[in-house]
Amino acid sequence: MVTEHQEDYLRAIYLLQLKGTPFLTETAKYLKVSKASASQMAKTLAKEGYLRHQPYAPLSLTAKGKRLGKELTYKHRLIESFLAKVLKMPTASLHEEAHRLEHAFS
Repeated sequence: MVTEHQEDYLRAIYLLQLKGTPFLTETAKYLKVSKASASQMAKTLAKEGYLRHQPYAPLSLTAKGKRLGKELTYKHRLIESFLAKVLKMPTASLHEEAHRLEHAFS
């Protein structure tokens, strides 16, 4: 079972991959975590088959990781849309609220 932190990393790497080839440093910066934390999580995700990771090389999601990253991104955007359109939530708080809720939704 994937933890909330693992989901956060997978979604971040998925989004960064859409823009190019993300390195560990970019991922750590995006998530506002230390490079050491990002490195440890990359090793964990690689061990579980979600990520291909070699030292000093860009991060690359496996098919399994890409599928989950895409699913998490879809769920996040769906929640943001619901919060904005149905609940009329202010735009400034949409992302953070959607982030909290995305882990609770099946």
